[in-house]
Parts: sequence; structure tokens; C-alpha cells
Amino acid sequence: MPAARRTEAHALIASNANRMSRLVDDLFLLAKLGYAPGPHPEPVDLLPLAADSITSTAVRHPERTITLEPLRTGSADTSGQELDVVEAVGDAHQLAQVVTNLLDNACAHTPASARIHVRVGTIRTSPGAGGVDRPGRTSATPALPPGSAAAVIEVADTGRGLTPDDAQHVFDRFYRAASADAGEPGSGLAIAATIAEAHQGRMELDTRPEAGCTFRLVLPALRKLTDETDDPAWTVAGRVRWDG
Repeated sequence: MPAARRTEAHALIASNANRMSRLVDDLFLLAKLGYAPGPHPEPVDLLPLAADSITSTAVRHPERTITLEPLRTGSADTSGQELDVVEAVGDAHQLAQVVTNLLDNACAHTPASARIHVRVGTIRTSPGAGGVDRPGRTSATPALPPGSAAAVIEVADTGRGLTPDDAQHVFDRFYRAASADAGEPGSGLAIAATIAEAHQGRMELDTRPEAGCTFRLVLPALRKLTDETDDPAWTVAGRVRWDG
């Protein structure tokens, strides 16, 4: 066999071995999540968690540009807004896994020229901000109570987006959308949705063809309320109950 063909064959074998290893890891994690006790609850600052996930993704995908920004709420301009503490209650390791899976998904299924934006902030759940259902939004988990305080990490890309048909199955195990760019099917999004549900939160997707994808992790927030309400100064939104 010529040297060039031999090198190509070795590269193909290594690629297939890596793909099978990722699939086995995904299956193991899904099985573990199904039978393991609930996540260990503790205050988690989502800002450094997101920053660390971006750093590790940049090592694996050095050609990609990934930005960390404040969460956009409505038409508000966040260009001059500083990033701030965004606290939820949960298992930091599992939540980091969610963000890493979302970033890996964006890198795998968008062209290299597509931009990837990670946004972190707090919201009051609503159709516009997230956490509740609306036309064009997909989730495998029920909506949070409208108006509740939520901590959010968004991973948005400027890729091709998904058709409504593909979006309905995006959180299914090993599903690969026909409208997605190249990339192997996997369970990264199914794992993300499972972890979000275990945290009494949810994963959701806003997308349409040629308009990119915005994946949103929405969690009950641990935060100081800044709007003028009769709520207590500190609250755990939704009074999270942990099973296990």
C-alpha cells in the first residue's frame, strides 16, 4: 500500500475509534444519569463555569471564535454591560457538562465561519426571555412557572439553523438533523436535557432555517432581586426540591 494511502487509512481508523469512544462515553453517562442519585445541590456561579467551558472548547477547536457576553433581554443593548455573578443551585460538574456539550454541538454542526456566542444572565421567565413555551421554541421538559426568576446560559450560533421538523427531535438520543452541517450523531443534547431536568430546569431551542440556533439552559435562580416587588431580598426561585 502506498505511504499516502496508508496514512489516510490510519487517520480513518483513528477517527472511527474516537467516534466510537465518544458514543460509548455518551451511553455510559446517560445510564449513570438514569440511575444515579440527584445532583448534589450547592450555589453555582454560572459565569466562571461558562468561561471555563469556553476555554476548554477553544483548545479542542482553535479555529472557532467563541465570545462570552451578557444575556440579551428583549431589545436592550448589552454592548456596554458588564458580566456579573449569575447564581443557580446545582451540581457544578454536571452543569459544566451541559455547557461543554452545547459548545461541542455548535462546533460540530456549523461551518467554521459561523460565530458562536455564549450569554449568561438572569431573567423573569416569559415567552420573550425564555423558560416558557412559545411558537418556534422546542424543549423536552415542561415550562417553568411564568414570571419566576431564572439563571440562564445561552449558546447561540450563526449557522444554518434547523427546520421545525428537525427541531422537534433535536433532544432525542443519537438524532442527527438532516438540515445540520457535517458532524456525527450523538447524545450530547439528550444528556444536556436530562441534566437540566434533574436540576428542575430545562433545555430549550429557538431556531429557524438560515437563522442559526439558540440553545438555552434555564435553571431556577439563586439571586438578589433588583426589581421593585414585595418578594424577599433573597430567593431560590421555584423552591427547588432534590430527589435522590
